[in-house]
Amino acid sequence: MHATLRAMPSPKLLSRHSAYGQLLALATAAMSRRAFEYGLRFSILLKGKQGVGKFTTAISVAQRLGFHVYEVSGAYLHGL
Repeated sequence: MHATLRAMPSPKLLSRHSAYGQLLALATAAMSRRAFEYGLRFSILLKGKQGVGKFTTAISVAQRLGFHVYEVSGAYLHGL
């Protein structure tokens, strides 16, 4: 079980230049009425070095927008 965020992210994190801000903007756009009208599907692959905050960022944005997160390990996909 993941911890629930209790406070809003800092203004620095909400900046459109931060990873959080960019992911939030992308997810918000994907939820727009037009995206649904065109039948667009929404998936995101986050790439980066271990420990940089990919999972934490994704969970934070998902919680803020009410999304369900489905996590798939790359090792699982490659049968390792």
